[in-house]
Amino acid sequence: MIDHHRAPGRKPQCPFCDIRTEVGATASIVFSYFMELEIPISPTLAASMLYAIESDLAGASGTPGTLDNVALSSLTLLADTQELYRMRYVDLPRSYYTAYSNGLANAMLYDTAILTFIDEIESLEQPAVIADFLLRLQGVQWALVTAVHDGKLVFSLRSSDAKRSAGQLARRLMRKIGEGGGHRTKAGGFVRLTNASPAEIDRLRGILRRRLLRALKIGISRGQKLIARANQASRPALTRGTGV
Repeated sequence: MIDHHRAPGRKPQCPFCDIRTEVGATASIVFSYFMELEIPISPTLAASMLYAIESDLAGASGTPGTLDNVALSSLTLLADTQELYRMRYVDLPRSYYTAYSNGLANAMLYDTAILTFIDEIESLEQPAVIADFLLRLQGVQWALVTAVHDGKLVFSLRSSDAKRSAGQLARRLMRKIGEGGGHRTKAGGFVRLTNASPAEIDRLRGILRRRLLRALKIGISRGQKLIARANQASRPALTRGTGV
């Protein structure tokens, strides 16, 4: 077992177990083995490892450690740039744009927290990508994105709050209803759905919203639509007879 996530409960029992929570990407740990054993890394493999590290560290909440920085600088010199370009700019399916549209349309802003949902998803990385994007909103320190996938209500939690751990808060959100955890700035989890009915999904989303806002000491009545605010801000400029 090679990972950079903190294991819940006791340390896993396995023939080989290397868990380093101070490292930002699992691929960085794998990179260290190549360096210690002095095994050459091919350009194609270097591109794959570099992209894996970049993906793990992506977003405003990415927190590279010392080993991550060494791996990034070393692999950048070795990587096949054409392969890396193809990985970074792969064609995206239409569902990605639908997910972004739903995420923005459903987003609710509560002081320093923003919450949204994107319904049924094809890829588990979509909530994480949207959470990273929403965390960049000025004044926001917490972003929670929920979605439905394979009979589960899944969520991604992102934070730039130096006082609280996203991983600890994710476990708190999932208390007695599901599983959650992660790092200080990035976390996630899921709840198994009984029948995946709209009523069940709405109820669970309501639980997560209340628990998050309660933990952050934010009143639930203070929420406002993200897109509605933008529309209202632009409305006066359209009514001044400018001819636009």
